Amino acid sequence: MSKERKFSIFCIVILAVFFAYSVFISLNRLIARDEGFYIIASELLLKGKTLYKDFFFPQMPFTALFYSLCFKIFGISWGVARLASGLMYFLTGSFLFLYIRKNYNFGLALFSLIFFALHPMGFAWQSVIKSYTFVNFFLIIIFILINSYLSKNKDNKNVIFFIGIIYGLLGLTRLHFLSLLPLILFHIYIKQGKINFKDLLFFIIGSVISLSPSVYYFVLSPNDFIFNNLGYHLVRSQTPLEAEFLTKLQSLSKLLGLLLSQQVFKTQMFITYFIPILFGICYFFVLLVKKNIYFPILYTLWILILNLIPTPTYLQYHSCVIIFIIILSVDFIKLQNNNIIKFFILSAFILINLFYYKESLKSYTITGHNVIGITGQNPEIWNIHLIEKINEHVNKIETNKYLVAIWPGHALNTRHKFLPGTENPFLVKVPEDISEKYGFTKKADILDAISNKKVGIVVYKDGDTINKKELKNFLIKNKFLLRSRVGSVFIWSKYDD
Repeated sequence: MSKERKFSIFCIVILAVFFAYSVFISLNRLIARDEGFYIIASELLLKGKTLYKDFFFPQMPFTALFYSLCFKIFGISWGVARLASGLMYFLTGSFLFLYIRKNYNFGLALFSLIFFALHPMGFAWQSVIKSYTFVNFFLIIIFILINSYLSKNKDNKNVIFFIGIIYGLLGLTRLHFLSLLPLILFHIYIKQGKINFKDLLFFIIGSVISLSPSVYYFVLSPNDFIFNNLGYHLVRSQTPLEAEFLTKLQSLSKLLGLLLSQQVFKTQMFITYFIPILFGICYFFVLLVKKNIYFPILYTLWILILNLIPTPTYLQYHSCVIIFIIILSVDFIKLQNNNIIKFFILSAFILINLFYYKESLKSYTITGHNVIGITGQNPEIWNIHLIEKINEHVNKIETNKYLVAIWPGHALNTRHKFLPGTENPFLVKVPEDISEKYGFTKKADILDAISNKKVGIVVYKDGDTINKKELKNFLIKNKFLLRSRVGSVFIWSKYDD
């Protein structure tokens, strides 16, 4: 067996280990609360419901469409959805590994994969049923295609068409990423030396094809589509502009390890985010003097700014920049002339991630400590295996009345009908007229439906309240009986059916 063949097999073994790791993380990462809304939206599509028009969904359609397709092929379950996320996490890491191996060397490729596997902005947020894993995957594909397959000496219309396809899917996942268009076209222009009309046309055609589902939903219900994707995000916060700016500045400072944060480790973020970004900015100006453009830092800064726009701004949004942070880190190491310094920097990145890894992994898979949406609650109720048991208990109850799951994820694959407006109950502070116009189900509406005997099943976790009323006493008063309990999750049903 040739040396090259042995090396290829070794790379396959490394990726196989990463695949097993991705599956483990995807099945054991505690549930992020928003996953319940995503997964129910995906199931509702299979039941003939229409995004935006029939239920509230505050994002572009790709995530719901993707998981709905997975459910159609493999069946509806939390395990199927999480495995699909784990697969996307694996593919993103694998493409990053292969790109670094081809354009740098094997050592740095292995470093990039380890970085991606150990960092919480990698494993903790790329394995959940949310949009982060798709955004990273589409971004790395676009970056690879532009860097590796565009040259001045080739006809690249097919490549540019495919870049358009991926760019369209990126926008179909998160609307604000469409703003990357000028940077992507500028990147293509620099790499190819031109963008003629035919190239631009091929790019546009590819983008339009990918974005066609959003065009369909817009034509079907323009007002609902615009409100779900834009209007809701503009009215959900009543915080003054100056306070919003300060909050976003604090969020950025926490991300860079300049301020203490409960969600991330300050030292880890300073070394793994701040230092690579600082290097990238300095290197950008060094190359600019030589009339070259350093694109990894441009993508990094552009996406950082994009992720500060949503209100409120959460740190996990910045997991969408992890692949470029890794590329910046690889370049930082590669550009060192002294091998000892190279080894020291590489070791510092690996060791700092390894040092915090055990605690991060324990938090995201067992304790829920400082994990947004879980902290302060019983972490065991956010385990996907326990959630699937709750789903089974709900389905055993016989009733022809509506189901209310205060958190919709407790009722995945239910044979019961959701109380209209509770499939995706983003019970947020929005103006009353907007709430009524777009069908927001308020907490008072749920109480009325229970009192008026429209509801046959109520599922809630310990601590859930509606309008400050203790649910247990309210349900007993309205002739509900506790049917079962799984952990601190309670399943009640009407006993006079």
